[in-house]
Amino acid sequence: MRIKIITTFILISICSLPLQAHANEEPLSGLEKMRTVFVRGIKNALTFPLEISRTIKEEVREHPKAYPVRIIPMVLQNSIIRVASAIHDTLVFPLYVPAMEDITPLTRPMELPDYPWQGEEI
Repeated sequence: MRIKIITTFILISICSLPLQAHANEEPLSGLEKMRTVFVRGIKNALTFPLEISRTIKEEVREHPKAYPVRIIPMVLQNSIIRVASAIHDTLVFPLYVPAMEDITPLTRPMELPDYPWQGEEI
């Protein structure tokens, strides 16, 4: 009986470690959120041409037979999404971001990484 109690206590302790790590994170203040979003927008605006090579590499890897047909539409789509996200993050989003809790970029719902140099780390 004692071993079961000790084992249960150890398992609960191990499983609660991620919860404790998340609970210790301090939420960003309004100005820190604005800065984070603005810097992300500037980085995306300056590096959006990398989206072309990232999309080509991803399309060739994921669709080896269909990539000749998909490459141009996907490059255009992903580049437009990246530029729209950069404009949104630099010009519009910082105005109302202090009141929001979720500051994810527009690229996330479109299944693109936050920055073009990131792989598939969504």
